[in-house]
Amino acid sequence: MKNIFCKVLKQGLLLLICLAVVFSLVGCGVSKKEYQAIVSERDKLQEEYNELKSNYDKLLSDTADWKKLTEDEKKIKIAESETERIKAEEELQKVTAEQEARKAAEEQAAREAASVTLSMGKYSVPADFKPGKYDVYVVSGMGNFQGNKVNEILGRETMKYSNFIVEAGDYFSIKGSLILRFEPK
Repeated sequence: MKNIFCKVLKQGLLLLICLAVVFSLVGCGVSKKEYQAIVSERDKLQEEYNELKSNYDKLLSDTADWKKLTEDEKKIKIAESETERIKAEEELQKVTAEQEARKAAEEQAAREAASVTLSMGKYSVPADFKPGKYDVYVVSGMGNFQGNKVNEILGRETMKYSNFIVEAGDYFSIKGSLILRFEPK
């Protein structure tokens, strides 16, 4: 409470200083723009002072009300406050979890929408396939995934090829019954 009182006092002093500066500058040929900036700052400080004063008065009132309570009533008030805090915290966690799940689902949907599924054939970059970095997943089948940067047998034990990077001029082929899904990273 002492800290709040000190803040209120400081704000009051700042207000007085600003007023003194304004009154001293009125006769010194201060431009209208500078004067308006000073007046705006004074008004802002006055609002802050009024808010601090209001908070201080409320704290004094709450303190007086608190002192009137019995020990049992104080315990009940504390328990009610703690219950409200816990409920608010749980609600915040629930909302945060929902937002994170929604964001993850949107990101996954965007990756899937941007993904490309290819089967047996020869592909060149960028004519047939966009340059970029991909994770490659086996959709079905098995076979060879070969090119100037890759040579893998996929489909039995290996179901994913990570960080497949292709640039203009690269090429690859898919052989056998292998169907692959390329997800951009």
